[in-house]
Amino acid sequence: MEKVSSGQPPARVNRLRLASLVGGVLALGCLGALAYLVYKEREVLAVYVLAADRRQLLAIGVWYAVDLAIFVGVWASIMERLGASLSFWRHLSFFCAANAAKRLPGTLWYVGGRALLYTRVGTPSRTVILGSAIEGTLTWVAGVAIAVPFLAVALPDRRWLWIGAGAVVLSVMLNPRSIRWLLRRAAKGEELAGIRLEHVYAWLGLYVGGWIVGGALLASVVALFQPVSAGQYPWIVGSWATAGSASMLVTFLPSNFGLTEVALTALLGQIVPTGVAVLVAVGARVLITLLDIVGGGLALASERFLDWH
Repeated sequence: MEKVSSGQPPARVNRLRLASLVGGVLALGCLGALAYLVYKEREVLAVYVLAADRRQLLAIGVWYAVDLAIFVGVWASIMERLGASLSFWRHLSFFCAANAAKRLPGTLWYVGGRALLYTRVGTPSRTVILGSAIEGTLTWVAGVAIAVPFLAVALPDRRWLWIGAGAVVLSVMLNPRSIRWLLRRAAKGEELAGIRLEHVYAWLGLYVGGWIVGGALLASVVALFQPVSAGQYPWIVGSWATAGSASMLVTFLPSNFGLTEVALTALLGQIVPTGVAVLVAVGARVLITLLDIVGGGLALASERFLDWH
């Protein structure tokens, strides 16, 4: 979260305080709703946990690795276009090491950790901050590109109205002028001469693929507790992209923990029992966090190895 300094204008200080207050109330409300659902379904949850198909843990690990490869590949490409010419393995190491910090409250640790790692090898911190802004913006646009058509199907009342509105939203967001405007907003005046539209659209396509792979990972978490039919996969992918892109909008929250899980529970609850939806939402958070921590530990170990050699 952004720190309030004494040199900031009073109006800005008040806005930051209001955002922090609203964020705190919203976070507590989401956590409270999630805690209530867990308590209400506690007996059912215990039955599902004991009967879990642990073979799905391997599939979760595989999908996580594929998803990580996509996001690291795009990150390395963004940094390359911004002038940070490092090996892919170095980008992978830095990405994984910072990824573990993503689970801490706020974005400061995540972006700051990245910047610290890159400055050790001569890359300016402003380049890392700019790359992170571009990454976040394009990841969100890709998530919305999946979420909008999904919501048109998930909200059957006046479906054609939703489809029409969704087509307008996507056509506005994905046209070249909008893309340029979003990147200028993300760059905040920094030079983007090395990035062309063909690069941006290629990254967007890969990020869409990343959201789909993340949805497949979520489907494997569902499969821990009950079989998943082929017809449920599009709904699970859409739920993943919708909950994830929505949570990216609330950067003023101390953490998106709670909001993402409540959204996933509500969406998945349309196709699975409520107890399973709660387990999947919480279980996905726990398993992905553990994988991030393991990946971060391996990344730090590889950094030691690279430093020695």
